[in-house]
Amino acid sequence: MEYDKLVKLIVDEVLKRIDEKAVGESHGDKKTVVIFDKDDMHKYSNFLEAQYEAILFNENIRDCNAVLISRLCLRGMGNLANLICSTEEENFIIKMLMKGRKIYIAEEGLLYKKYKNSAPKQVYNKYLEFEDTLKNYGFEVISNAINMSRVNNTDDEKFISISKKLITEDDIKKNYIAESKVVFIEDKSIITPLAKDYIQTNHIEIKRIER
Repeated sequence: MEYDKLVKLIVDEVLKRIDEKAVGESHGDKKTVVIFDKDDMHKYSNFLEAQYEAILFNENIRDCNAVLISRLCLRGMGNLANLICSTEEENFIIKMLMKGRKIYIAEEGLLYKKYKNSAPKQVYNKYLEFEDTLKNYGFEVISNAINMSRVNNTDDEKFISISKKLITEDDIKKNYIAESKVVFIEDKSIITPLAKDYIQTNHIEIKRIER
């Protein structure tokens, strides 16, 4: 009986290691960005697919290039600011921070801000301090998905992003470089006719992402 249990434990561990290896190898040359909220995968995947592979967090993941926290609740913010790991997700985030990985928090996902007009001033200020503490640790708060272009950005990446409501020919010329393959813009951005002509002439690919 004890022997059977031992065999089962060994088999389970082998299968687990195979799964872990598969997670690391299945993304090819793309960098990986771990996201915790399944509902937000589609929001960022359209942008990330050019250079990064967005993967949903699971306990078998041991490493990645960056972490995106799309929603941070009150408890989670307090825990991370005090380096407390009460969940698998918090433990993973702090481990990635210790490994020097980039940790991003979507500004719209900082849930404490919705209580600005109702929370006692001292309590709200405490959460402001938590946010400052996280920034001091190396967390970066981003205003929208386009800013994810800074995830582990290197000189050989062939894309740029423009975050404007009205995009002119001059905007494209200023930002576009000959080696770029893709220009990311916000989903509701308007491109002027002259800008469209420039894009077509230079064979620039435009990708829109949700804000």
